Amino acid sequence: MNCLYLLVLALLLVVQTSVTASVTCDTGYEQDRGVCEDEDECEEEGLCGNNAVCYNTIGSYYCQCEQGYRAKLFNFTEDKGGPCKDINECTENKSICGPNAVCDNIPGSYQCSCATGFVASKGQKHFNARQNVTCDETKRSSENITVLDTDKSSASEQQLFNPTLLTFLLVSHWILKIYQ
Repeated sequence: MNCLYLLVLALLLVVQTSVTASVTCDTGYEQDRGVCEDEDECEEEGLCGNNAVCYNTIGSYYCQCEQGYRAKLFNFTEDKGGPCKDINECTENKSICGPNAVCDNIPGSYQCSCATGFVASKGQKHFNARQNVTCDETKRSSENITVLDTDKSSASEQQLFNPTLLTFLLVSHWILKIYQ
């Protein structure tokens, strides 16, 4: 009789192991010791493609493009709504850089530069719209560089820079100091 109990117990153990091993989990879940647990799809490298961020959810995931990129859908998956493509800010907003400036699209962003004959109000070569830079007209002669502020109409408000005059004044001042 004891052998019969042992045989029934062994048979139940085999049946229990078979049932546990055949647990089927829904999409987005994986089996861990007979229990279905959320699978972190974002651990799979490159799932969302380039220039995108993956967000794991319970039983699923979604992707969003990084700033400067756009997909067909704001929240997308590998098979629906992707991939992320560069936004050409220069063609979407032709006046993004302001007057007298040239817009260049770069991956994930854009940059502005002043057109020939103009100089940036804050002195930098490249800028973007958030920096509130304007491109002011420049006039050149052999000895003078005149910066015209396009926002001001009076000639008396223009700045005049003469490098020869500045050098002459500095040297004159230095000579006077030595011989006093």
